[in-house]
Amino acid sequence: MKTSAIHGYPENYELFNLTEFDNWAGKGVLTAEEDYLFGKFIYALDKNASILDLGTGSGRFLLELAKRDFTRLHGIDLAERLLLAARRRTEPFPFIKFYRMSAAELKFDSGTFDAVLGLQQVISFIEDDRDRAAAFHECSRVLKPHGLFAGSFLMYGGRWINPAVSLLTYPAKLCNKKIRNRLSYQYLPWLKLGGKTNWSFAGRRQPYLYWFRRAEVRSVLEEAGIDIIEMKTVKNIAGSRNLLASAGMLYVAGRKK
Repeated sequence: MKTSAIHGYPENYELFNLTEFDNWAGKGVLTAEEDYLFGKFIYALDKNASILDLGTGSGRFLLELAKRDFTRLHGIDLAERLLLAARRRTEPFPFIKFYRMSAAELKFDSGTFDAVLGLQQVISFIEDDRDRAAAFHECSRVLKPHGLFAGSFLMYGGRWINPAVSLLTYPAKLCNKKIRNRLSYQYLPWLKLGGKTNWSFAGRRQPYLYWFRRAEVRSVLEEAGIDIIEMKTVKNIAGSRNLLASAGMLYVAGRKK
C-alpha cells in the first residue's frame, strides 16, 4: 500500500485506487442534485463547448455529456485505476480525453474551457491548504471569460456529528507533528472507508477531508474571479426555502468575471 510522506496513510486520491475503488468505479446515474445542476446550467451549453471535469473518477459525467452530443470533453484525476476504468467505460466515445493531473496544477492554457466541473466534492479531497487555494485559481485561469463553473463542496454545518468528530480527532492531530497543518476543526477524517465504518478515525494516521463553511466557498470563488450565480444545499434543491437547511453538501454554479 502506497502511503503519504506527510502522515503515513494513503493520500485521498490513492484511496480511490484501493478501498474506495469499487464504490466509485461503478457509479452511474446522476444524483438528484447533480441532475439539477446539469439540467439548469450544463446541458444548456452549446454542444461545441469545451468542458473539463476535475476528479473525473470513472468518467460518468463526461459519459452523460457525450450521450447528449457534447464532443469536446476532458477529464482529469490522480487515481490511475479510476482513469483506466473511465477509458474503458467511454470506449464508444473516443473523443473524450483523460489525463492524470492535479486540479492544483492544470496543464492547460489559460482560457481553454467554456466550463469546468468541480463536482463529487473534488476540492474537499485536497488536504493541503495551498493546493486547495491553487485549485480554485486554476479553475478560473483555464476558463474562458464568462465561462461556467459548477461544483460541490463538503459543508461543515451539514452534518450534525461534525463538531463531535472535530473534538475527538483534535488530540491525535496535536500529537502528530507531521499533520499540525490539519489542526483546523474543518479537517475531518473519513468516517467510512470501503463502505465500512472507519473505527480508527480518531487515530494519528488518517487521511483528512476539508469541510467548507458556506461563506468560505463564496469568498474563495469570488477571490478566484468567479461570480456565484446560484448556491444551494441538498435540501434547498429538494425544495426547502430555508437557506440554512443543509444535508452535508453545497452545490454552486458561477461564471468567470
